[in-house]
Amino acid sequence: SWDDPRCDDGSCTSALTCDWLSERTPPQALVACAPTTCEAQDARGVGLCDAYFGVAFNGAECVGVSGCDCEGADCDNLYGDHDSCELANAQCVQTKPVCSNRADLSFEYPDEGPICDGPDRLWFAFDGQSCVQRVQGCGAVCVGSDCGQEYDSLSACQQATAQCGGDKPVCSDRSDVEYLPTPGAPGCNTPEHDWYVFDGQSCVLRHEGVCEACVGSDCDEQYDSLSACQQATAQCGDPAQCQGQVAYGIGSCELFLGYAFTGSSCVGLSGCSCQGSDCQSLYQSEQACQQAHAACIAPTACEAQDAQGVGACAAFFGYAFDGADCVGLSGCSCQGGDCDKTFQTVEACYQAYGMCMPGR
Repeated sequence: SWDDPRCDDGSCTSALTCDWLSERTPPQALVACAPTTCEAQDARGVGLCDAYFGVAFNGAECVGVSGCDCEGADCDNLYGDHDSCELANAQCVQTKPVCSNRADLSFEYPDEGPICDGPDRLWFAFDGQSCVQRVQGCGAVCVGSDCGQEYDSLSACQQATAQCGGDKPVCSDRSDVEYLPTPGAPGCNTPEHDWYVFDGQSCVLRHEGVCEACVGSDCDEQYDSLSACQQATAQCGDPAQCQGQVAYGIGSCELFLGYAFTGSSCVGLSGCSCQGSDCQSLYQSEQACQQAHAACIAPTACEAQDAQGVGACAAFFGYAFDGADCVGLSGCSCQGGDCDKTFQTVEACYQAYGMCMPGR
């Protein structure tokens, strides 16, 4: 039974008087102890520590409370989890339709500024039309009416808002992206990241460097992985169409122009200039070209790739075929002649070496 002697007198009418509420409290108890008003709880986290104190109702939604210490008269009346808080305050919680603009949020540093040097974190919010990126610097806190409505990955945001439609048809060219250095903001530690975009024919790799930001009309059309891009564009036909790019190096100059897909392999182009309709779609590395067209490039033999992670560090170098399966490589460094030919996703490795693993 969930009965509690402190509520025998019928005084259990406010969540603030039921200090025994927790994540183990049954739903019927939470309903019985629902607040009669929608006043915000007086509880807030202070300091830039990682201690977690529970969940508080701020008058509109349930938010987590963390920091070095909890300040406020209701610190002893926090909820054990979001579900308990939202159920107890169901008549007060203000939720927006999933397809509405829920991007009123930003991350700001406290008055004392950033005091940690950890990596920045990427969040994504839906602005009513598409998923947009938000960067949380180490030690920054969320500010805005939509804090708590963000997603921890682009794919999660896209999946949750798939029914909302987008600015462009899914099978159209959505590859207008470019990455430029961000202004010198304090605590800039945005990690580098590989994205995939659909150019109307196939999924192609785009690389975002450290402390760079995306510019272009299709920044919100990127995918976290090759498999996510291919799944989203499956109805557009084979996402890795095995048709060679039309691009040629002209002249006897030594200028390197990039890598092009021939229909079966990736080759480097050099010359004085590039000629052909695909000159603007060349790849900056052989690896990027191979990953974008992995389904079309069959390995010459089922020999293991020459790549090994060495050392007891946590750096990740990608996936490689070990002669029997695709395995992740990590360590302090990568050693071997194929370290520059590893795959960013295990799906790309499986596509390239699927003929060597008939049982998969």
